[in-house]
Amino acid sequence: MKHFALVLALLFASVHATLENVFVKRVIDVSSSVPVSKTTITMKNTGEQPAPYFYLAFKCTDAKELADVWVTEKKQSTKRLQALDIEMSSDVPGLDSFCRGYKVSFPEPLAPEAEITVEVRADGSGMLNPAPSEIKGLSPQYMRYEGSSYFYSPYSTKSMRTVLVLQSTDVTSKKGFIDPFKHSKKRIEMGPYTDVAPFSYNQVSVRFKNDRGFLVARLAEKYFYVSHWGTITVREEYQVTNAAARHEGEWSRVDHSSSYTAGYGTALSDVWANLPADAHNVDYRDLIGNITSSRLRGASKEQRPVQLTFRYPMMGGWNNHFWITYDISLKNYLKSTGNEHVVELPIFPSLNTDLLCQKLRVRVLLPDGASDERVIDHPSLKFSMERSIERTTLTVIGRPTFLLGLERVRSKSKHFAVIQVRYKYNEALVWITPLFLGGVVLLLFVSFLACVRNGMSGENEAEKEKLKSS
Repeated sequence: MKHFALVLALLFASVHATLENVFVKRVIDVSSSVPVSKTTITMKNTGEQPAPYFYLAFKCTDAKELADVWVTEKKQSTKRLQALDIEMSSDVPGLDSFCRGYKVSFPEPLAPEAEITVEVRADGSGMLNPAPSEIKGLSPQYMRYEGSSYFYSPYSTKSMRTVLVLQSTDVTSKKGFIDPFKHSKKRIEMGPYTDVAPFSYNQVSVRFKNDRGFLVARLAEKYFYVSHWGTITVREEYQVTNAAARHEGEWSRVDHSSSYTAGYGTALSDVWANLPADAHNVDYRDLIGNITSSRLRGASKEQRPVQLTFRYPMMGGWNNHFWITYDISLKNYLKSTGNEHVVELPIFPSLNTDLLCQKLRVRVLLPDGASDERVIDHPSLKFSMERSIERTTLTVIGRPTFLLGLERVRSKSKHFAVIQVRYKYNEALVWITPLFLGGVVLLLFVSFLACVRNGMSGENEAEKEKLKSS
């Protein structure tokens, strides 16, 4: 492993040796279903030319379950974070087929001898799985995390530290840790390590107790029906799984109730959702039908919490399929200048939990007759997009529709909470459907009168002929 890292380091040094990591601090939270690492890097340009960008690298074992990556600049003067442009790159110097790289642009070229501090957040970096994968009803759940004690980087690092945050103090095994490291309650601190070579990797493993259920969405879909009558109808549909250790054997409600008393709560009975503050007409259903066991709380300035109780508890490995529908006020999300409009839509799931969405689909249906529609590119959001025209029974011209697709995202990734959709729409077109329906009704009424009149005329002619013959 050391020889392999040395070869990679030499390859990297021959191409791009003007940057170095002065200090790296990495905090990895493994208390949920997805490891979340937050890395603060102080970088220095040791070359003679300005550096316009830098590289990030991930080991294949860490990148396999990678859900999301984004970078921000940390300015000490204002402590404000600014999102930087990120793009996938396979040309990271020194990388081989076992790694995954990103090319990140600086806000402005980094001058020689200048330093900059950036923060890198990666969701899903490392492996986290139940150990064992199946447990009985009252058995405690243990998780095993596998990752690296070093920050995997194509640059040499003068000093680095790694902090592992666990869910509990009950740790049954630790493997691969190198001195110095310290285990204190729910934290394992590794380092400081000095003069770390590029692409250094030291695998560590820790098994710890975590009696929590993990809600994972196999598919999450969010629909927006935009209407210039004043409302946006939102439908959020979820196909979810409890990713905790699979429940072994038969399920008993008595055992389930006693498990909460004993402190073992891997089963999921409900979930909270934070709806927009102006949400109303809330409806909660599953495949069987309406579910009345939900609690809608009063709205605050930013959100309106609602508790969604499942029809049955979700044990480890169990699935569920439900959806929630509500209306929000158009005026709170629409900006208009004449016939040009921009609507800002919160595309992420509203569930107030650390939800991992393996697939997220967002569908936006604009008003009937809208034109020149487009989705404004977001600097930190990469998605697939399909465009179509929706025509239903009451559609006259057609509703422009966008279908956006994202892979492996977390519901708590609030750094790009909304997308913007721009389109043109004449407000007079809101009357097109009522006028069309009115025209159809009027046509039917006139046709009915004509038929009745013709029928009466025929009867009168028959009566006249009968009188003449008599």
